[in-house]
Amino acid sequence: MLTRLSLRARVLLIFAGLAGAVLAVLAAGLWVAGASLAGRGVPVQAMLDALALAALIVGFGALGMIVWIWFLFDRNVARPIELLAGGLRTGQTPEIEEARYLADLGPAARDAAEAQARSAEALADAVAEHAADLQREKETLESILADIGAGAVMTDPAGRVMFYNASAAHLLPGIALDRPIERHLPGGALEAGAARLAAGAAATDLTCLTSAGQRLWGRMRRVDGGTLLILNDRPPQHPAPRDLLETLRRHAATLVPMLGALEGPIPPALAQAIQSEGQGLANVLRELTEAMSGDATRGGAGLNELAAGLDLAPDQPGWCCWPTRPA
Repeated sequence: MLTRLSLRARVLLIFAGLAGAVLAVLAAGLWVAGASLAGRGVPVQAMLDALALAALIVGFGALGMIVWIWFLFDRNVARPIELLAGGLRTGQTPEIEEARYLADLGPAARDAAEAQARSAEALADAVAEHAADLQREKETLESILADIGAGAVMTDPAGRVMFYNASAAHLLPGIALDRPIERHLPGGALEAGAARLAAGAAATDLTCLTSAGQRLWGRMRRVDGGTLLILNDRPPQHPAPRDLLETLRRHAATLVPMLGALEGPIPPALAQAIQSEGQGLANVLRELTEAMSGDATRGGAGLNELAAGLDLAPDQPGWCCWPTRPA
């Protein structure tokens, strides 16, 4: 119970107890003195007058001294200590003059308060600088993504939109910040892509239908626990494979000199060579056409990625998009 009291209240109780103890000792002394005087035959009235006078002088003198000492202790010790404690809690620098009787406690408390104030100021400056850096990075990212032609949508781990550019607003009408992306892209599409990413792919291509029925092609990547979607309303243009182009160049380089030798009769060996090179040229053109149209195989995926990509069955709600390949 006493621990809930302030320091000054505790000091007051200590001196009040001291005053009570002094009065008790005084009463015991008067009782012993009265008993001794009564044994010697001193008249009762005279004895009472002498004891009362002694009690008044000693009692009021002792109480006065105790009150005076309590006042000095309260003003010069207890009260300054509470002021120092309050200054340290609030971060305000206490006045050393008020703690002049506390030896080094006052300067130490002042130095501690000033150090705390400097630390708080440095922390506030660091937080403000970090916030400014984050704002600059955000503005830079927004300016970069605003200029690209593809739609960019960034979501948090809960699937709510954190950022989108103007192209994304055109592809997904009604998109807004802090809104679920599933309102515009059915959840099955995102779950299929997320399964591919969870299986180990750094990124995956998606082909999906929006809630409005528009077909989109995009790429999904994990970013800080959330996802980054790059969307287009046109299929991606894949460059021709370098090995097929090299084979096509080789067949053409072999066939052109043979065509220059067709002025006279064609030797059987030359005709066979022309036929072979022409057949090879046709085969390469067919493979190149398939690769450019997206029908040819463009990369392998691990069995765990393929199994993860097939977790979403076609009869589940929102199934409208399929991951096409990993990164």
